[in-house]
Formats: sequence, C-alpha cells, structure tokens
Amino acid sequence: MTVRMIMTRLRRRLTRKTLVSVLVQLAVALAGLAIAYSNYLFFHSLAELFTVIIAAVIFLFVWNSRDFITDRYVLFLGIAYLFVGGIDLVHVLSFKGMQVLTWSATADAATRLWILARALEVASLLAAVKLGSNFREGRLLFGYLVFTILGLLSIRYGIFPVCYQEGVGLTPFKIVSEYVITVGLFAALVLYWRERRRF
Repeated sequence: MTVRMIMTRLRRRLTRKTLVSVLVQLAVALAGLAIAYSNYLFFHSLAELFTVIIAAVIFLFVWNSRDFITDRYVLFLGIAYLFVGGIDLVHVLSFKGMQVLTWSATADAATRLWILARALEVASLLAAVKLGSNFREGRLLFGYLVFTILGLLSIRYGIFPVCYQEGVGLTPFKIVSEYVITVGLFAALVLYWRERRRF
C-alpha cells in the first residue's frame, strides 16, 4: 500500500467523520431551536443545567487531579466553579414558572442569582491569575462557601439590589452590572493572554 493510497483513505475517513460531526451539531442546534420555540422554560433549564454539569465536571476533574497539578491556578478555578455552578443551579430552580423554590420564583430573584453567579465567576477568573499559586484548599473552599451562603441569603431577604421590576424591565443596577461583568471578562482574557507562557 502506497503513501498516496493511505492519504486518500485518511481523507475519506476524515471527511466522513467531519460530515457526521457537522450533521450531529446541526441536529442538536435545530432541536434546541424547536424546543426554545415550543417551550422556552424547558429550553432554558436544559441550557443552564448543561453549564451546571460543566462546572461540576471542572471541579471534579481538578479536585481529583490536584496532586498532579503544577500550577495551582487551575485548582483555584476548579474550586470557584463548584460554587458558580451551585449558584447557577439555584438560578435554574428559581426561574419564573419552575415552582421549585417558592421564595425565589420571580423574574427578579432569578436575575439576581444570575448576576451573583457571573460576578463570582469574573472575580474568580481575575483572582486566580494573581492568587492562584498561594492558597490553602480548605480555606478557599470555606471562603467560597461563606460568600455563596451570604449571597443567597442577601437575595432571599431582599438585601441584594433589585435587578428586574415587573412591568418596567431591567434596573440600572442590572444594566451596569452587565457592563462591569463584560469588562471584567475582557480584563481576565487580557491577563490570561499575558500569562499564557506560564500555562
């Protein structure tokens, strides 16, 4: 068998695999669109639960390989995503119409939870680069647990600023928070880009 024949067969296999991959992705996207148009609440729950599962997998993977990790920023982020995913899970359960968490089954509570999760995510991404090499796992876990509980309690008892008003829409706090989160994500991208050789 010549090299040319091997390359031809390899191209055919890659083409088939690529085609199958594209068709599967297209089918998933079309199914998602169909679900979104027929039942938005179900679509939202599926999409958010997918991100919760990803956050949990990140934590489990990092936590179980922590003895082999050379740069501890990965462990820092793994711990952070456990709590980001936890807040996202409460966000899913509190979404208006879910009727799982009755104390938070409003559009405002779900929006507050979303802002809390994104703020924690951005703060963790920024902090991991600078603090990721100097921390103790137990203390970091405890710190995130305390922050998460206090954040959830502040939403439960109305201390957290209002993010959505029925009949009015998004509040200035929510809009400004979105901009701050976006700038924070961009800053994290720049930081990670500058530190890319370290990783």
